[in-house]
Amino acid sequence: MKKLIVAILFLLATSANAASILATWNANTETDLAGYIIDYAAPGDTGWTLANGKYTYTGAFSHQVTVGKVTSWTLSNAAPGPYAVNISAKDTSNNVSLPSDVAVVLIPAPVVPPVIPPIDVPPGKVMTLTITIQ
Repeated sequence: MKKLIVAILFLLATSANAASILATWNANTETDLAGYIIDYAAPGDTGWTLANGKYTYTGAFSHQVTVGKVTSWTLSNAAPGPYAVNISAKDTSNNVSLPSDVAVVLIPAPVVPPVIPPIDVPPGKVMTLTITIQ
């Protein structure tokens, strides 16, 4: 079985506290395709390095999902941090292609708005408020 050529696109959908990762790829055109194997690494898995603001994953993937003849997969409720994904095709004889290139995406931590405590200012008094955000 030849190496699967994939185009992995990550879309980040966020709500108040949840994020999802969507991986899509080009379909394998071999007639004996059984499905795909998705290997991924999550934040906290060993094998991550950060250099010059870019995450790279070189560890052994600790998470695996097998899907049928589809061309997308979603990881829901993704925690903040880096994720790496690669995809392989599997045929009906259980032969597995070489994995795709590893794609990495960073789920940012949610922005927490500052809490400003109530300030009691007597009527007619002038007050200056300075807020410094770091």
